[in-house]
Amino acid sequence: MSNKTPTEPAFAVDAYYREVGRNIATARAARGLTQAELGQAMKLNRVSIAKIETGAQRHLSHSLTQFALVLGIKTDDLLPLEYRSISKAKAKPESKVTEAEDSELDNLIEAAARLKRIRRKKAQS
Repeated sequence: MSNKTPTEPAFAVDAYYREVGRNIATARAARGLTQAELGQAMKLNRVSIAKIETGAQRHLSHSLTQFALVLGIKTDDLLPLEYRSISKAKAKPESKVTEAEDSELDNLIEAAARLKRIRRKKAQS
């Protein structure tokens, strides 16, 4: 019997987070959201969103699902192609947003815009 340990496949963690970040940025831009608006919906600041989109900041696994819900896509669409559970040939995230999810996202965006207007008014006072 051999004492060798099985060779584990390589997993490039930094490359993984860079690719997930790029996919988040692509989906955010396709949705017409700014980093600040996405941050508001995710309860993160704009700097955190910027760092996540570049792969400089890692996120918890449940955040991936939250990003997908806010962006109106499947969680799988945010993963690097080689880690997707479905069609590995897809080149970009596809939206499968229901009307209710789209309405909820619009409400979140409107709430963020209202908050921004309130803050501006307070700053001007």
